[in-house]
Amino acid sequence: MSKSKTPPAATPLPQPLSLSLSTPVNVQFAPDANVKVTVITPDKPPFKLDWKLAMLIWVSFTGLSIWFLLYQTHVLNRTYSSSPIALAGSPLTVKVVHPSRVAFGDEAEMDVVISNQSNDSFTGQVVVSLESAHALPNETMAIKLEALGSHESKTHRLKFELEPKACWLCGGIIRTSLLTYADKRQLSATTGAEIPIARLPFARTLILWLRNSALTVAIAALLWEMARKLVFKWEAK
Repeated sequence: MSKSKTPPAATPLPQPLSLSLSTPVNVQFAPDANVKVTVITPDKPPFKLDWKLAMLIWVSFTGLSIWFLLYQTHVLNRTYSSSPIALAGSPLTVKVVHPSRVAFGDEAEMDVVISNQSNDSFTGQVVVSLESAHALPNETMAIKLEALGSHESKTHRLKFELEPKACWLCGGIIRTSLLTYADKRQLSATTGAEIPIARLPFARTLILWLRNSALTVAIAALLWEMARKLVFKWEAK
């Protein structure tokens, strides 16, 4: 009786080997080795917005929005004369460009554009009078016109500031008037622009300081670092 032969045992397949290696790594293999390497990067945890981070983002966004609104109102916005103002008794017209609002403690600028509408030249001066305000030192309210030609214009930039007032938060209006002279003789007194007074003292100074302050730069840098690491997943190299 013949004996049955036992089939040879199957050769076990090599099992994949998982390694956790630090970088940099130096691994050597035999020249005839057949190695398959699969690199798996660890999954980053999903971004979670906790209440502290949400509050910081909300406060920063709200503060930035308020600052931009104040910057637009007190720094950028300017009011232009809708039509030339005729200086009665003279051939002159005036256009005025001034800030939309001025505040106590701030310096302000107003451009006065004087045009000669006649066919003859004009020599004289126009004096700008500001109620509750005065010109800065080394500035003048008088605009001298030396033989201003026919249909020519002259622009004068007047720098002024408000006079001290007991109630800074009351607001108000700066009324301007234009006095025209020729040969030391007054030709006319004309009402000019009305400039609103802001309720916030030092508004322009404060806004410009916030724009250039180290605190603003630090907050912006902090928000950028948080966005870079937590939102965009960008890591420094």
